Amino acid sequence: MEFRRWLAERLPEVSGLEVILDGPGVPSGHWSSWYVGGGGWLRSGGGSELTAVMARLEPEDLQTLDTLITAGVAANRSEGMRWALARIRERPAFAKLAEWVRGLDELKAEF
Repeated sequence: MEFRRWLAERLPEVSGLEVILDGPGVPSGHWSSWYVGGGGWLRSGGGSELTAVMARLEPEDLQTLDTLITAGVAANRSEGMRWALARIRERPAFAKLAEWVRGLDELKAEF
């Protein structure tokens, strides 16, 4: 049985659950946590804050995410999206684009 369904049947008043993995095998400050709520699992690590985002993806995009999961690059689709966005941020063109946006924000602030 799926864990979310199991939890909802036994504890219907619980809308979210955070599971934190910590212990001898986890280096200090490098814990991982999973949040389960209405939309499924989200994974975070190291205490960083995450924002849930809903995206409508085409079948090819889902296949790409599932390939990352099957290959062990990501544990789930949320993590796969974060991995892909991190790769975009590594590209020099993104740094130029971000700089351009900052300049645009400065111009908007002058109005």
